[in-house]
Amino acid sequence: MKTILITAYAINPFKGSEDGTGWNITREILQEFKVILITRENNVPHLVKWFKDNDTDLLDRIHFVGFDLPPAVLKIKKKMGSKGHVVYFYLWQRYIARFIKKQAFKFDLAMSLNFHSDSHPHFLWKFNTPIFWGPIGHHPMIPREFVLKYGVKAYMIDRMFFGMKWMMRKLNPAYRKAVRRTEKIFVINSSIQEAIGAGAPKVIHLPAVAAPESMSSEKANGEKFTVLCAGRFHFMKGFDIALRAFVEFTENLSENERENVQLILVGKGNEKDRLQAMIEDSEVASRIKWLDWVPHSEMKALYQSSQLFLFPSHEGAGMVVPEAMSYGLPVLTFANYGPGELIGIDELQVPYGPYQQS
Repeated sequence: MKTILITAYAINPFKGSEDGTGWNITREILQEFKVILITRENNVPHLVKWFKDNDTDLLDRIHFVGFDLPPAVLKIKKKMGSKGHVVYFYLWQRYIARFIKKQAFKFDLAMSLNFHSDSHPHFLWKFNTPIFWGPIGHHPMIPREFVLKYGVKAYMIDRMFFGMKWMMRKLNPAYRKAVRRTEKIFVINSSIQEAIGAGAPKVIHLPAVAAPESMSSEKANGEKFTVLCAGRFHFMKGFDIALRAFVEFTENLSENERENVQLILVGKGNEKDRLQAMIEDSEVASRIKWLDWVPHSEMKALYQSSQLFLFPSHEGAGMVVPEAMSYGLPVLTFANYGPGELIGIDELQVPYGPYQQS
């Protein structure tokens, strides 16, 4: 049986998003191959717990080990806040090659199952084996009128990060070498191939990943028409659109009809106060329920008790979209490279237009 070495910065059997992607893909690979998995040290206890709680022979096929940079570097990462993970992830990718050589691992193929980043190169090209890379994400710039609703600062941050990532791809020789030396690159949406400068033969479109468990499309009985919206309260996620759309929708209903609809927002983030202030004086504020971030395992009940998943995000991915669809939940989103491509159903995509019209 062939052995695949996987580097996965984010992997957790009990989470969704990047962590869930890392786990789902690794678990699928384990069905056919042996795996040497290298991840961050804080992910190892979650892997140990999953294998302890689940009776499976997959443990015989996997060897997982934690790797982190020295404690002094971790302290600097924490002090830098949200910017710290950008620098740390780059260094983690760079020095993991040295760790692999020191451990003298033997493998037939290497895979950088990365943090959905289109701007950080892997360094597995230092090994004389075939290399797979991805899934890689790419966030196009948020339309100007939409991001300015969060202020000039949000607009500048969005444009600055877009420019920084462009420079990291175009001006870093290691990035060009990673693209050139990789045999197959998995991408989340169709905008990425041009962004990273990869030839079509090596690019594979992978818009969704395997689910960690069998999901049922059976709907729970509910008296109310429930619209569900989940994610970080960040300007990229478009929660302001979700709120304004729901308010306008309910204001056009009769009083009796209005009593039977609700919007559930699941998440947390820096923009929560701004979003709550938007609707505090609205007559339908009582029809909007705010939930802090819930465990991934508890999202199932929310999916099954809802009638629509509203996801007006401007991002280039959105792993909650295929997850919601796996429960038979219709998804309404923008016709963009991210969620729009994931659902693939034109009737449930809203084209970008003037802010108020959209």
